[in-house]
Amino acid sequence: MKMIHNKIPKVFKDFDSIKKNIIIVGGGRWARIILNEILENFPNINKIYIVTKNSEFLLNFSKTKKKKLFLKKSLNFKEISKINFAIVANKNRDHFLTTNKLLKKKIKILVEKPLVENINHFYQLKNNSNKNQIFVSSPFFFSYYFYYIKKNFLKEANYQVNIEWHDQINEVRNGIKKKHDFGINYLNDTIYHLFGILKCFFGRNNVQFIKKINHKNKGKIFLQISDNNIFLNCSRLKNNNRIRKISFQSKKNFYEINFSDDNNIILNSNGKNKKIKFNFCQKTLKYQLYFFFNHKKFSKYYIFNELKNLNDLFKIITKL
Repeated sequence: MKMIHNKIPKVFKDFDSIKKNIIIVGGGRWARIILNEILENFPNINKIYIVTKNSEFLLNFSKTKKKKLFLKKSLNFKEISKINFAIVANKNRDHFLTTNKLLKKKIKILVEKPLVENINHFYQLKNNSNKNQIFVSSPFFFSYYFYYIKKNFLKEANYQVNIEWHDQINEVRNGIKKKHDFGINYLNDTIYHLFGILKCFFGRNNVQFIKKINHKNKGKIFLQISDNNIFLNCSRLKNNNRIRKISFQSKKNFYEINFSDDNNIILNSNGKNKKIKFNFCQKTLKYQLYFFFNHKKFSKYYIFNELKNLNDLFKIITKL
């Protein structure tokens, strides 16, 4: 099996230049992942305030790291006036209220998916937010090897795109049991990832809803982008292994990306497997955070996960 990871362009960013004060709202698994990512890659972050009632959240952090970490029980603290950025990673049902409170502080906000549980709340946030103030988190918007595959392999205009996306209900990853929000249908949760992936491959083109089959723990959706037909099959079931596959079929070529294993990504190019050695989730999360912290610098470019660019996504969500 041929290795092609050396051909993926390395993306160097000046992570040391980020000197900000940040709030992370939440005390669960994703709040911890985001905090670890910031501490590992942004060494000159000034202060990080974690808003949570989980008093044990900082127990496993070193004394050196704890010097810049501060636990708060609510958003009502004096230092909030000096905050530059906020990341909302608390319970799904609290995303809307938390984001609305932060909007009044005129802070740039990155919200973990789902942004809202009620579609009317999306329009409220959009109306209440200033230009470029809210971003929705999905690291797939920043998957550099997706852009690499698009540039080097997807040369034709029209493709049939099939996406297989399956999770185990009791999945354990990196020693931590993954928690699912069973209050939201799995397709409604997965659509955020799908939208980020489609933006990597198809850019600014509008995403058009065709039809869907939506159940609590599984679903299918059919979309269209220009002359490209998109089909997603997703499920969250007890006996499924974790599966992440995307295939592109044209009249002449077939490509499939298998990223079921974050550290063992396989590209099938017309029947020949090529291994891409690339740590998927963490690297893309790192770049997402970098662009979020530097949004002013990059505002002249098209940032896909800005709230103003997500009309297509929420039009689809209203139909689910």
